[in-house]
Amino acid sequence: MAAKNGSYVVDASCLIKWIGLEMEEKEQAEKLRAAYSKKEVAITVPALTFWEVGNMLGRKFDPKTASGIFNHFQNYGFRQALLTLEMASLCHWIMKKYPGTSFYDASYHALAIQHESIFITSDKKYYEKTKGLGSILLLKDYK
Repeated sequence: MAAKNGSYVVDASCLIKWIGLEMEEKEQAEKLRAAYSKKEVAITVPALTFWEVGNMLGRKFDPKTASGIFNHFQNYGFRQALLTLEMASLCHWIMKKYPGTSFYDASYHALAIQHESIFITSDKKYYEKTKGLGSILLLKDYK
């Protein structure tokens, strides 16, 4: 599934694969990174994404290495979306419709729905639960 407008919302589980920390889906992550670098696609993320990436890096690396990699992510210049009441309402609706869904996970999906984009995730459990909403793609299926 390709986004009609070339616009994607990518979660932290995908972004962390851009640096090769996890081998699963590495090829698709590299394709997405290359397409973004060539400006073939646009990527928007909720502002919380950098908090999540920072958390993942802090758990895997010493502080100096984690900060260096974090700086690399910030330099990509992703468009960041702040939480709005409309988006929060959509997140709460997703949480109610799909019990056990976190507000954080719902925020990526809600952003994609609002921006008529596709949410790309590596979270198979979330994908299986919410794929009926549309606007979602597993990273492994990115072409």
